[in-house]
Amino acid sequence: MDQVKQNNINYNQLIDRTLLLLTVVSTFLFPRMVISEAYPAFRLEDILLVPIVIRLIQLKPKIDSYIKLICGFALYIFIVILINGRIGCVRDYFEICKLLKLMILILFFSASENIGFIKKMFVPVFMGIVVFNLFQYFNILNFNAVIEPFYSPEHHLKYFGLNSDFTIGTKRLLGTMGNPNNNGILFLFFIVYFLPTDESKVSKWQMVLFVVAIYGCIHTQSRTAFITLLLILTVYTIVRFAIVKRHYMLFLALLMVVLTEFYYDNLLYLGSLRGTKIQQDDNFEFKTNNHSLQTRFEIWQHLYKMIQQKPLMGHAPYKEYFYEHQLYSENEYILMIWRYGIIGLCFFTALIFYPAFKAYRSKFHTKSMQLMVFTFCIMLTALTNNPLSEPRILIMFALMVGLFYAEMDITGNHQQTINR
Repeated sequence: MDQVKQNNINYNQLIDRTLLLLTVVSTFLFPRMVISEAYPAFRLEDILLVPIVIRLIQLKPKIDSYIKLICGFALYIFIVILINGRIGCVRDYFEICKLLKLMILILFFSASENIGFIKKMFVPVFMGIVVFNLFQYFNILNFNAVIEPFYSPEHHLKYFGLNSDFTIGTKRLLGTMGNPNNNGILFLFFIVYFLPTDESKVSKWQMVLFVVAIYGCIHTQSRTAFITLLLILTVYTIVRFAIVKRHYMLFLALLMVVLTEFYYDNLLYLGSLRGTKIQQDDNFEFKTNNHSLQTRFEIWQHLYKMIQQKPLMGHAPYKEYFYEHQLYSENEYILMIWRYGIIGLCFFTALIFYPAFKAYRSKFHTKSMQLMVFTFCIMLTALTNNPLSEPRILIMFALMVGLFYAEMDITGNHQQTINR
């Protein structure tokens, strides 16, 4: 009888690890799948949700208050859809599906039995990302014509290493995310994961991975990610100066390489931050000499006028409006208040901040620190991008939250665990 029970445990563990392996590897390394232009693209992670839900039914996880918050937000979105008369608009329901996906993955990642296996995957996955980005950046074996089109939209590849007038420009890493801004957030994820917090447990290998992640983030030349990185490193140097001092040669070498690249204009896109000027005109509208930022200002001002029409509950997801007008909100907070009003913005802010608040109260375990720093990354990059609108970054957030809850379950410091 005991042997049968043990075999069942081993079988379930094998299923869980297979699902975890496929989900994590697909998130970081696999492209989306396109059947035809008549059907929306999908990802392997979306298919894996079915067996993951079946496993969760078997595991019978205990529901945490954060899970209730996610369900509450999903219900509120449905109410907003209903109020705006968009009950028959299928695209709107994808936003509810995203929240349910976040909930399912947090529950699955938070199983304490899985935490060790998840940790083992991050180093080889990160090495795969580094190799992929090297091939893409240097176009090894005609990589940008053969492989990268499966990952990146045409306009990013068209202007890779070129200015808008097709003169030689600076290269911005596209990588597996196919977008330099999202790729910057991906590297921020690994910077946070490899962030050395305990001096007694820091290995040279971890420090090398940490520095490589920093180097990758810089070469995406995402300005918001770069500012976020500078803030993280500044605070980290102050709080963990002993670790920085111990490995100062590694940091000094990185600094010299980056400064040299700035000098030779290899990081010209980032260098434009120095000459950016922002002012307000007589109509109280912001103006800047930075074209990318100016475009954002114009979109935000346009959306703000529409927000004033429905400030409390918003216009619903209404994706067609953005497609038809070729708009990208480029600010998650403005997008949330446009879609769901002030109430929806409160839900969204709570969705991001609540786990970090729990982490702050958990006596600073390793995963607590990682979750708080990555939450900071999400909240800051959301000012000029839409990180959580990207399905893979949403899974990265689910990973950080799930690992935090799993650690709390193991240590016994989280009294209402998501999964025992």
